[in-house]
Amino acid sequence: MRRGPPGYASCGIPAAMPGKDVREQDLLIRAEGDDADPEQPSQCAAPMSPKSPKTSRQGRWTWSAVAVAGLVAVGLVARSTWSGTSAPSATALRLHGPSAQPLRQNLITLEQVAAHFEEEGEDECAGSGASCLKSSCCKDAGMQCYGKDDYWAQCMVSCTPGPNVQDQVNPTPWACKALGNRTAGEPQRCSGDGEDCSKTRCCKTGGTQCFAKNKFWAACKPQCTPGPDMTEASPEPWNCSAHGPRNPGAAPWVASMCAVGGEDCSAKGCCAEPGNQCYRQSQYYAKCKASCIAGEKPNPWEPAWECSTVGMRTPVRDDTPAPASGMVSPWVPNICSKEGDNCVDSQCCQQVGAQCYMKSK
Repeated sequence: MRRGPPGYASCGIPAAMPGKDVREQDLLIRAEGDDADPEQPSQCAAPMSPKSPKTSRQGRWTWSAVAVAGLVAVGLVARSTWSGTSAPSATALRLHGPSAQPLRQNLITLEQVAAHFEEEGEDECAGSGASCLKSSCCKDAGMQCYGKDDYWAQCMVSCTPGPNVQDQVNPTPWACKALGNRTAGEPQRCSGDGEDCSKTRCCKTGGTQCFAKNKFWAACKPQCTPGPDMTEASPEPWNCSAHGPRNPGAAPWVASMCAVGGEDCSAKGCCAEPGNQCYRQSQYYAKCKASCIAGEKPNPWEPAWECSTVGMRTPVRDDTPAPASGMVSPWVPNICSKEGDNCVDSQCCQQVGAQCYMKSK
């Protein structure tokens, strides 16, 4: 095996791993490579101390005293936020002794504290993806709180009764009952393919994420590999930092539970194929189509289509895989590294299907 100096990287083709495609191998290798800090504890695991001696009785009494002092402080602070609070009940915290008399007058019950914070939480308007069932209001401009059923409501720009193909949890239909008032202002417009998303930080197309190329440009892509994009006109590398959430597109259940092909979609109220909408021809038949013009008759013997919609359109999804081969830009032979050469500076390889891998920093 060739050995290189510090800061060495080499071009190579990923070895086959059982049950893994090339893209998944690349992700695995990157996840297990130099980006991982062996001294940094996992965020999932609780930090472990070298020794865990049993807590002494004195230690437990000390922590109990600290806890009581903390509750007293909470009572004092909460008391200062109210005026005219009734006298503490029998469940209130109590102090004993002549010197504690001024403190006892400022204490409130734990039930009052809990009720106060619960009411405060209910008054807060909901953000993106949060439940607005209790608050009946939304933080973001142009959003309306819509109820799915008695147990869930969410802020959306619009809502179509029936199955919501973007509901990532389950296919049960939405009632779309409007709760409260729509938040003033225009809703945020997400970026389309080829548009700069550095300011919007969201994408229209399902399956895409806003990735930054540099501090001046970001675009919506299915995936992003740091370094130059060999299909672009410019060899300037992408840093691939993610901006905002990924647009998941249609939920996983859509492909198996919504109508396909020429199946009547009036009962299911949704279409399995991305980009399609269930259109009604008449009261007896509806079909999933990309578009529909009222009065059209694709066949002379068919009745004209009324083209009223049933349910919502299934969003388009970009599942374009990372190109393993194909046309590359003219700058690739001059800038990218050959097999076996140090590619730490170029961050790209001339050989088709090859990937630049870091050996050492």
